[in-house]
Order: sequence, then C-alpha cells, then structure tokens
Amino acid sequence: MRRLRAIQELSELGSGFKLAIQDLEIRGAGNLLGPSQSGHIAAIGFELYTQLMEKAVRELKGEDVHEEVTPEITFHLPAFIPGDYVEDAAERLSLYRRLSLSRSDEETEEIREELADRFGKIPGEVENLLEVINIKILLTRLAIAKFEVTPSQMVVTFHEKTSVTPQKVVELLHRGKGRYRLTPESKLVVEGGGELKQDPFGAAKMLLQALS
Repeated sequence: MRRLRAIQELSELGSGFKLAIQDLEIRGAGNLLGPSQSGHIAAIGFELYTQLMEKAVRELKGEDVHEEVTPEITFHLPAFIPGDYVEDAAERLSLYRRLSLSRSDEETEEIREELADRFGKIPGEVENLLEVINIKILLTRLAIAKFEVTPSQMVVTFHEKTSVTPQKVVELLHRGKGRYRLTPESKLVVEGGGELKQDPFGAAKMLLQALS
C-alpha cells in the first residue's frame, strides 16, 4: 500500500527519481555487490546510508574524515509535524529523517515545497521546525555545541572544535554595549530586545551570521 501511495502521489512529469528514492526507503537497496534485493536500509534511510558509505570510502582511501558536531537546540516553541497534517507515521518519520540530514537552506526549501505540494498549507509548527533545521545547519557549520533561545536571551555554548574565533566574540562584546557577556564557563549570553520576542529565528540567524 505504501508503494502504491507513493506512485499515486509522485505521478507528475520528472518524478521518477523521487519515486525510486521512495521505493528504496520502503524495501531497501539490497546487497550492493550481489544479486540480493532485500536489505536493511530502511532502518536508517537512504540519505544517511549513502553518507555512511561515502565516509567509509574516504576512510579506506586514507582521507581525513571530520566528525560533525551535533548541536543541541532549544527554542521553547512548538516545532514538529502534526499527525493531522501528515497522517502516516512512517511518512512523518521519513520527513524528520530527511530534515535532520539537510545540509543547506536549499535542501530545506525543497522539503518545504514538497510538503506544501503534497499536504497543503504548512502549519505553524512545521514552519517552526523548518526554521529550527536552518538554524541547526548554521550551528553545525560553526561547531556550536548548544544554543538556547528564550523570550529574554540567547545562550551560546561553544564546542572545543568551534570555528568561531575569539576575535569575533570580542568584537561582539565591545560592539554590544552591555548586551553581550561571556560567562566564566565561556558561554556567550545575549540579552534580548523586542526583535527576540517578535522574530526569534531572525534574531538567532543574525547572531550566528555575526559569529561566522
């Protein structure tokens, strides 16, 4: 039934590749070096599977493989895919997995367009989730371990491998006129203004762009 539903939903011109990906998600890719057509790729998803394969190949070639820092993000806002928007639980799980593997705003935007096309107007909770994913992409690039946003402040916890230079932090401290402070634990605390309450995602992006 899932395969029939995928065929029905992806029937427009040029959707053959998406249909093939859906089929791989459902039944698995099988043995890459043999004739078997059964596999366990569904346990982790096609995108993560290919990333793991790419990493393994690079390691075998002797190339440097850097482990990504997975940031912890807290926005205190509802950010999820409601069951009454995407009813199929397996489909919701697949969408969560694809979003978690996004590495650019363009990839997130493609999923946004797909959601609107397949399921209709995007609810606020899903819009929040898409924004959180875009923030996560910035945090990953900067190797920031933890990022918390409340209506009154933003708190940044840097990973030991962060690409944010001390000079950038010092510039913010001098420019912020008391709005920015560094704690003894080397956490950057940004006191919020009106823009943080009105547009927390926009304020977060401005801060991270200033640090990059």
